[in-house]
Amino acid sequence: MVVRLTRLRIPPEKIKEVKKIYQKQIVREVRKQKGNLNVMLLEPVDDSTDYISFTAWESNADAAAYESSGKYQEMVEKINGMFSGKITFKTYKT
Repeated sequence: MVVRLTRLRIPPEKIKEVKKIYQKQIVREVRKQKGNLNVMLLEPVDDSTDYISFTAWESNADAAAYESSGKYQEMVEKINGMFSGKITFKTYKT
């Protein structure tokens, strides 16, 4: 299994809108991708604006195929302009 963590900063005034798009659009689309095991938005327990998009995949090849297919960028575009700074992601294996 491979896990990808995508970190993004969401200004307080955009959190509600981003969470709605994530749950209603992004989760639905990512779950359709080959090898996807889970997808969720992790929220900070403090006053931080750092959120993490968590995706779990059967293999690194499945995660890479999702990214190279253009779907990952398409999902980022759904919330483009609603986060501050640069989105960063890291891949981990179990």
